[in-house]
Amino acid sequence: MDACYNRALRLLSRSEHSRRGLEQKLLSRGFQPEDIRRALDRLQEEGALNDRRFAEEWIRSRLRKHPEGRALLELGLQKRGVDEDVAREVAKQCASWPEYREALKGLFEDLRANGMHEPMELTSLLRKKGFSSYEIRLLFEELG
Repeated sequence: MDACYNRALRLLSRSEHSRRGLEQKLLSRGFQPEDIRRALDRLQEEGALNDRRFAEEWIRSRLRKHPEGRALLELGLQKRGVDEDVAREVAKQCASWPEYREALKGLFEDLRANGMHEPMELTSLLRKKGFSSYEIRLLFEELG
């Protein structure tokens, strides 16, 4: 188990991981499921492995690089092994973050700068990016 634990710790020192994502990496490196379970349990107890922290970091990174709304962020977290309830909760919380608001405004302004001015067209594209009708309406009220 020590080799598995040490490998997991090295992976976590480079970047946050979800428990399931880290489990998959360790399985692909040939570690036994029981050793993985014990190592991951220990890392969680020590606070080194935390799905909520992973989710928050992943969303912040995503908002900087590829802005998406809550719906797509939640799905992205689930695909990365985050529990459905945790993914939903963190995605819901992120809507109050300044980074989320700035990502939506930045995306809106980029679309307009690229010649997209029709409200229906803008709304459609922002909906496809996972933003809610309510968020889009508030954005139009604020930025016109």
